Amino acid sequence: MSTVTKKACNIKINGKEISVSEGTVILEACNKNEVPVSNLCYNRKLVPFAACRTCMVEIVVDGKKELVYSCTQPVADGMEVRTGTEETNRYNKACLEMLLVEHPLDCPICDKSGVCHIWICCNCSMGGLRSRGVTNPALKPILLSSFT
Repeated sequence: MSTVTKKACNIKINGKEISVSEGTVILEACNKNEVPVSNLCYNRKLVPFAACRTCMVEIVVDGKKELVYSCTQPVADGMEVRTGTEETNRYNKACLEMLLVEHPLDCPICDKSGVCHIWICCNCSMGGLRSRGVTNPALKPILLSSFT
């Protein structure tokens, strides 16, 4: 049996230099290095399809800036990734707000008891949506304060 060795790609995430295997998507590279990126649809067992549109990051390759979905974009050697920029935060927050328009706000009676992935994304990565009058009454104060 032979094994295929994947080439290592040296990239920067928010200025921190890291090395990851070729073919790794940006979202996985960020998660492995404890860099938070919101996401609702990614599953490594499925073909990436960016359905939720909440994982936008900024990349710079060969001096060219581009906005991409981190769950579908594989890393490239020399790539620089920036998360949490003003532009990406604005886009990701808008996508979350659009998802929440039709999301029922019955958290106290929901099976997830208010500790669902969509609310964690809203409060953790986007700085919360409380400024827009959206609150989650079922979240415990300790959870809410730790995610903002």
